[in-house]
Amino acid sequence: MAVFNRLAALVVGAALAGAGLLVIIESVLAWTGSGFVWIPGQKWLSAFKTTAWSANLVVAISVGVAVVGLILLVFEVRPHRQRIARFDTDHDTWLLVRRSTESYLARRLTTAVPTSPIKARLKPKGRWRLKVTARAASSTRATLEAAAKSELARLHAPEARVQVKTTGRAKGS
Repeated sequence: MAVFNRLAALVVGAALAGAGLLVIIESVLAWTGSGFVWIPGQKWLSAFKTTAWSANLVVAISVGVAVVGLILLVFEVRPHRQRIARFDTDHDTWLLVRRSTESYLARRLTTAVPTSPIKARLKPKGRWRLKVTARAASSTRATLEAAAKSELARLHAPEARVQVKTTGRAKGS
């Protein structure tokens, strides 16, 4: 969703910047008496004055813009996963970047239990929760859980709840 938000922000920003530049140019040309160049001012003005707000096209465009805006608002307002995994020790406070920690754990679990792919999702809110998804036989679940707990212990992470989900046999086995 972050990619969609960035692309939407880029498109909206470029459209607003272009429209603003066009309005500035047209305003300067109208002020100097040269008239409108790119925007057919009188034609657009008469179209805006004669089109009713109840016209089907106006209603459809208004509803479409409102729906897109509401979708963007919902995706931006919803809580995002924390970027930093924080835990306090007796001496210091440690901060780990969540995504790199997830990648590290996935790599270490792959070396401990040779199956691919392994996906690790860390939720560092309060008590840590680690969700491991692996394409492996269900008999490897206990081994993956033990390996995940030992890797978290190697990181000196706070006590975490580990959940392992297997999705069948690994490719090639």
